[in-house]
Amino acid sequence: MAKVKACDLSKIGRYGDTLDFYYWKGILCVRTYPRKARQPGTPAQMNTWEALRYANVEFNRLAQPERDAFKFLASPSQMSGRDLFLKIVLEEYQGRGENLCRIQIRMEPATEDSVRICLTKSCNAPVLLAGLTPQDKERYLEWLEITPILRGKKMLRRWDLVDHTEDATVCAFIPQEQDYFETIVFLESGVRYVTARTVIQIGGGYGRAGLYEL
Repeated sequence: MAKVKACDLSKIGRYGDTLDFYYWKGILCVRTYPRKARQPGTPAQMNTWEALRYANVEFNRLAQPERDAFKFLASPSQMSGRDLFLKIVLEEYQGRGENLCRIQIRMEPATEDSVRICLTKSCNAPVLLAGLTPQDKERYLEWLEITPILRGKKMLRRWDLVDHTEDATVCAFIPQEQDYFETIVFLESGVRYVTARTVIQIGGGYGRAGLYEL
């Protein structure tokens, strides 16, 4: 690793594929391009590979409505729905392992002016179900851009989701031991979106649902 001074970032592509430019604590640095790690690798690498394996298996289990909901939730950022799902698992895997709380939401008309929301979940974590108005969506599901990183020849933007859906117009708490919940949402309430997330507790599961549009 070497510090870089007075470098024209618009010209880094001329240096070929052998040099990797990146920021470390706000300092522009360069190194030889990292080589692909070989198995078995270090214990930390093996843990990361195992976390990725688990995350990908769980994503592949999702039905198309669940995948679409993660894509919709991730849309303000540069992430895909899969990227967001993997991020959720990877952030918790080292501390909680294969303890993802699987959350599935289904919606069906109840009357002409109401919708029945049905939630199914794993019995390993309590879950908060939230119904949001368009204003709630902007206020309580906010994507914040954090410090971008330079990788090779591209500047990658990074995003964090700030979730305060406990303040949404409609909220329901589903305890850990309960695996099914349903409720009726009236359209006159202004609710147009539904999401859910686990309520983190010691030893409990983790995870969230995507964002569904009524």
